[in-house]
Order: sequence, then structure tokens, then C-alpha cells
Amino acid sequence: MLGQGKRLGMAVEEQSKELGDCKSRLKEKEEILEHYKRLLEESKDAMKEKESAMNRLKEVIEDRDGEIRRLKVVVAAMELGQPEVTKN
Repeated sequence: MLGQGKRLGMAVEEQSKELGDCKSRLKEKEEILEHYKRLLEESKDAMKEKESAMNRLKEVIEDRDGEIRRLKVVVAAMELGQPEVTKN
């Protein structure tokens, strides 16, 4: 009877150790998951910043394109001798 209790106690101790190991591995995996979640959020923020910068660049390009078209009209008017067009 006493030997059986000792074996049972050893089995419980072994399972307790395994449970502790599992909890430790679970905590490590949760920390890794949190790390990747933060990286994902940072990546999303970076993508939003990139999109915003690209939109600003697009606006600048469109403004410059409009200026170029206006200047072409002014140059063409000047070449045709119509300086009043350049006043607008």
C-alpha cells in the first residue's frame, strides 16, 4: 500500500511539473503573439502614413500639372501676340 502511494505521489509530482512547463510555454507563446500584434499595428500605421504621403504627392503633382497647362496657355498666347490672356 505504501509503495502505491509513493508511486501515485511521484506521478502527481511529474504531472505538476509538466503542467508548469506547459504554462511556461503558453506564456512564451502569448508574449510572441503580443509582439506580432504590435508589429501588425505598427505596420498598419506605417501603411496609413504611406497612403497619406502618396495622396499629398498626388495633389502636388496635380497642382504642378495644372500650373504647367496654364503656363503653356500663357506661352501660346504670348507667341500669338495676345498678352491680355496672360493677365488671367
